Amino acid sequence: MNLPLEQQDQTYFIAPQVLGKLNFSTFENALKSFGINALFPNLSAKDLLELVALYNQCFLVDTIHKPLYKEDFKSKFNLLNQAILENKKLHFLYNQKPRIVDGYKIINHLGIWYLIALENHKIKTFALQKIKCLVMSREYFHIDEDIVSKIKQNKINFPSEKTFEVILSLDSIAKQYFFSYQILQNFELLEEQQESTIIKTEIAYDEEILRLVQQWIPHIQILSPQDLKSKFIQRIQKYLLEVSKNDTTCQGENI
Repeated sequence: MNLPLEQQDQTYFIAPQVLGKLNFSTFENALKSFGINALFPNLSAKDLLELVALYNQCFLVDTIHKPLYKEDFKSKFNLLNQAILENKKLHFLYNQKPRIVDGYKIINHLGIWYLIALENHKIKTFALQKIKCLVMSREYFHIDEDIVSKIKQNKINFPSEKTFEVILSLDSIAKQYFFSYQILQNFELLEEQQESTIIKTEIAYDEEILRLVQQWIPHIQILSPQDLKSKFIQRIQKYLLEVSKNDTTCQGENI
């Protein structure tokens, strides 16, 4: 049985007439065909159905890319959802530092899951794979509706208080894809030529752009800031050096 879908703009809905009549197998096959199941490793179709009910309250999904996670993802994800639903504080280690936060939302950006939380009265984002020793506290926190509104209305790539400007050059291939599928949630068109298009965006973390540009080599270039451009060049040079070493090793083995 194929999954009956209805489309409104770029959003797809399960046809109302089949709601409550779908089996897990049909639902799971549909997720695989969309690539959505890659966002939730180690979760069964039943788990995913339960997550659908939490979607608006607990997490948001941006552009779908295939992520890599350790096997503790499911338990960590479930615990974070529970804490958000119950308004309970979270304790964990992050970058070797103990953290106590109020969890507001889990988002997926370019295939990577992040926790949006309040720490010391500041909105911060934490990559789920870097969260260690996660514990849900018995202590409750009061929901700040201004923060909820800020997360919903924030037009930057990551809900964060501190951002910086990045200038990118897109060739015709990247431009068509980026403009059609809104890869960046916010950008400003600076210059448009036949060979390239220059845009400006705001980001909170280097990796937001570094991962994106890396996936789109050679169709995107970082024009500024210079330190971010240099960081990307060093990453590529390191990669090429490792590839060169591997090639030399393979050639030696074949002699």
